[in-house]
Amino acid sequence: ATPQLDGRETAAPAMSILDVLKQKNLSKKLAEEQLIKDKFERQQILNKRISDTLMFAYRYFTELIEQLNSLKPSYPKPYPLLNVADFTDLVWQDNARTNCFTRKPEPEYNKIFDRISLEYSLAKPGDLQVVREFHLHEMTKRMLEEEGIPYRLELSKNDQGVQHKVIRLVPRQVKAELVFSCNDESGKLRLTARNVERFGKVEYEFDIEALNQTLLDQLTLMILGERHGVGKLISLAKL
Repeated sequence: ATPQLDGRETAAPAMSILDVLKQKNLSKKLAEEQLIKDKFERQQILNKRISDTLMFAYRYFTELIEQLNSLKPSYPKPYPLLNVADFTDLVWQDNARTNCFTRKPEPEYNKIFDRISLEYSLAKPGDLQVVREFHLHEMTKRMLEEEGIPYRLELSKNDQGVQHKVIRLVPRQVKAELVFSCNDESGKLRLTARNVERFGKVEYEFDIEALNQTLLDQLTLMILGERHGVGKLISLAKL
C-alpha cells in the first residue's frame, strides 16, 4: 500500500558549525578572487591608456626627428658645461633616433608599451679647452666624470718645468635624451631628461592626460633652444 502523507514538510537538516564555517570561507575566497580580478582588469585598462599615450608621443617624436635630421638646425643658446665653460654654435646631428619598449611577456598581437625614448645630439667640430690651476683640477675632473663627459688631458708646465695648469680638451658634443615611462604604483607618467638644455638629469611625474599635443610641441621648442625649463612645462601641463 502507498504510504499516506500527513501534509507536513520534512524539515531540512540543520547546518553544522563546520558547514557554516566552510560557507563563510567559500564566500571570502570568492570575494577575494573578484577583487583580484577587478584590480587586474583596472590595471589592464590603465596599461592600455598608458601604452596608447606613449605611442602617440613615439609617433610624434619619430616624425619630428625625420625633419630635424634633414634640417640640422643650429642651437641658438649657449650650452653651459657645469659652470666651467659654455658650448656655443652647436648644430643638430643627423643621428637622432627614437625607441619604444614593451612589457614582458606580452603576446605579439597585444603589445603594451611602457617606455619610449628620444635620443639626439648637438655638436660642433673641435674641442673646448677647459683650463684649471693644478690645485683645482680634481674638482673639474670629478664634475666631468660624474656626468659622463669625455675629455683628453694635457699638462702645462711653467718655465721651471713644474706642472701648474691642467688642460682638458672636451669634445664639443652634447648627447641628450628624453625618456617617458610609467610608474605602476602611482599610475602616472614619468619624464626623465638627460642633458636637455644643460648637462645633468631631472625627473618629473604627471598625469597621463598631460602628455598631449601641446606638451609635445612645447618640448620640441625646448629641445630646439627656443623655450626654457622642463619643470615649468610640466607644471603648466598639470593645470
